[in-house]
Amino acid sequence: MGTWYGYEKIEAYTSASMDKTETPSYGILDDGRIEYCSGLGRPLYPDAITRACTRLDFARVCVMIDVNQTLTNHIIIMTPDEEGGETPCKIDIEYEWLPPKCTGCLTLGHSVKDCSMKKTQKHTKPPVKVYVPKSNVPPPPKPKEQQKKHDFVVEVDKVPKKNHGVEQEERETSSHKEKETRVRINNALNIQSFLLPHWKWFIDYASVGNRILVAWDANVVDVHILDSRNQLMHCRVTNRTDSKSLIITIVYGASEMIDRRNLWTILETLAHEHSDEPWLVGGDFNAVREMNEVCGISGDIRMAMEEFNAGIQEAGLIPLPMQGEWYTWHNCNTNSQSLWKRLDRILINDRWFARFPSSSYHSLLSRTSDHSPLVLHGDTQNQTRVGMFRFDNYLTRSPEFIPNVQNIWQHRIIGTPMFAVTHKLKALKPVFREQRRKKGGLTLNVQLAKGFLDEAQDLVRYDRQNEVLLQLEHCCRIVYAKAVKQEQIMMQQRANAVDERR
Repeated sequence: MGTWYGYEKIEAYTSASMDKTETPSYGILDDGRIEYCSGLGRPLYPDAITRACTRLDFARVCVMIDVNQTLTNHIIIMTPDEEGGETPCKIDIEYEWLPPKCTGCLTLGHSVKDCSMKKTQKHTKPPVKVYVPKSNVPPPPKPKEQQKKHDFVVEVDKVPKKNHGVEQEERETSSHKEKETRVRINNALNIQSFLLPHWKWFIDYASVGNRILVAWDANVVDVHILDSRNQLMHCRVTNRTDSKSLIITIVYGASEMIDRRNLWTILETLAHEHSDEPWLVGGDFNAVREMNEVCGISGDIRMAMEEFNAGIQEAGLIPLPMQGEWYTWHNCNTNSQSLWKRLDRILINDRWFARFPSSSYHSLLSRTSDHSPLVLHGDTQNQTRVGMFRFDNYLTRSPEFIPNVQNIWQHRIIGTPMFAVTHKLKALKPVFREQRRKKGGLTLNVQLAKGFLDEAQDLVRYDRQNEVLLQLEHCCRIVYAKAVKQEQIMMQQRANAVDERR
């Protein structure tokens, strides 16, 4: 015997004071604490909105229910009437999700059809004897539609027949198994027919509920499947031209928040295993990161958002630059219940960003699907070496240097520390470029300052007691000294760079 946890949405048609002695009842105090819930099971906790008492149309509560208990569709509570008596009130119960239940072994997670205990039982049905005529008269031809329907089974029936009843039964059992798996195999073959002849593909039939299929051009890359689970497929992709490899994880997140927690844990583990390799994670995460990624009426997703962001941060993943459609999923409703969300995205680690700094992806328009396809654009710089961040040291002597750096460094960037520092340094480049433009050529500045100083000194030579000329000569000397110092710093920095290249 076991128990399972689910969320029950209880729609109350009227406010009621509960009487837990006569009828099963449900109550919530002002602070949101569950007082009693004897009609359903053992109450655990309400959701955040129910706890805050800001929603009056229904209450959502997490209740622990016995696996053998019959799930009711409503409960009856007593409400006070105007005459001082009590009137029964019906409250409907709606279950947001129910796990599959096996009535044979009384466990959750599978149905009676897929129960392992039922499969292990031996068949006690006596063998069926089939009369096989000895004449060589061929059987009547089957209709074309029936032949097309059983083409896969006909290939199995080409085995020579024998007149033993037991062997005939075994052959019929084998044919029945082929019919059961034939649908899945034929579906995969239909998908393969859309691919080019030299393409390869992989889908994991062993994983329960796996809905991820990977296809690749075998003439361009080699793909090695490292791991395949219910919510992801993890593989290593190697370029056949230069034998360089990278890690790609395709994600199909579960619809339930509790199930997605296992996905965040797996991603964190994979991040530690591939910390020194380029790693890309993409697909349908079934979760959003911010409220601006939702358009329409949606439930309380704040906890799911927090867990998603925490999982990304723990895995050291950063978002890849995106273009195209912002919302990648639509529930295809044309009424007021229309809902748009950004569920599909691509994330990378810092190693991927260092190797492919200009990579991005495009979110296309959805056609017949409810999801938008994502197209990854690789690095188009012909594998040129990424330039280091350089700036002229003489800019540090400018009074506006520190304020400009502080202004950029106060910007909030979501991602790993290395990703944030890299983006801030990129933002500083145009600022430093503008400072250099304002200062002009340093050698030209030295020549101009030297010319002004020569003219001021010539004027002082003719009138050495003139305080105005003396002050002018002093200012020109200071300007000339600063210009020479800046040129000296620049020359030393360039000389050091030349030595490093050698």
